[in-house]
Amino acid sequence: MKKKRYAMPKRWKIATVGLVSLLFAFQFCFAAQDSLPNPSTTPGVADPTVTQSNISTTICRSGYAAAVRPPEEVSEAIKHRQLEKAGIPDERSPEYEEDHLIPLELGGAAADEQNLWPQPRHPKDGWEAVRKDDLERALRAEVCSGKMSLADAQRAIVSDWHGAWQRRIGDQPLRPPRRVAAMTAPNDNYYRSGDGSFVHGPTIAPGDFGKVMAICADGSRSFSHTRRGTCSHHGGVASWR
Repeated sequence: MKKKRYAMPKRWKIATVGLVSLLFAFQFCFAAQDSLPNPSTTPGVADPTVTQSNISTTICRSGYAAAVRPPEEVSEAIKHRQLEKAGIPDERSPEYEEDHLIPLELGGAAADEQNLWPQPRHPKDGWEAVRKDDLERALRAEVCSGKMSLADAQRAIVSDWHGAWQRRIGDQPLRPPRRVAAMTAPNDNYYRSGDGSFVHGPTIAPGDFGKVMAICADGSRSFSHTRRGTCSHHGGVASWR
């Protein structure tokens, strides 16, 4: 006797699809809130054109990262798309920075979304975005001085950047988590710096716009509060102050 196949009611199918979508969004959201990315969505991707044999003309050359960094509108569009998938409202976007898991300073792919993720600036676990910036500079220094291979540096930051930070810079206590207050830029000449605060964009115009972080290649002064992305649209950094 032929068994009658059970047909799932249509409303159950819709509910099942909705539940799966909700679980996926929750997984992405949890990853976006954490100081470590979800390895299934952000495994980290290296730029195949950057190799151990050419680091002297790529990552170890001054201005390299600024030269290959995607335009801000590109990275911001990716960030907003990823945050939308995570169910995070757009007004909370300033609480995140679109980070390259393998940084450009270590030969990371510039515009591959599998190497980009919305990193919380001030996560609950205290592993703030600036700590990863510090680690990236330390690893680049080791690679460019010959103390570490490029592949090992990339592997260290992808596998566990917390552990890599503790082994190299671990004498500094973690900062207590804090929330960035919602702010509005004074005018269109200001942008949000890496620490979440608004600063005046690079300019050659006279005036007191804050502490000068760097002089850009085009002669303008940068008032950024972090080194990441400084002078990225002005030819890179000519000198730090």
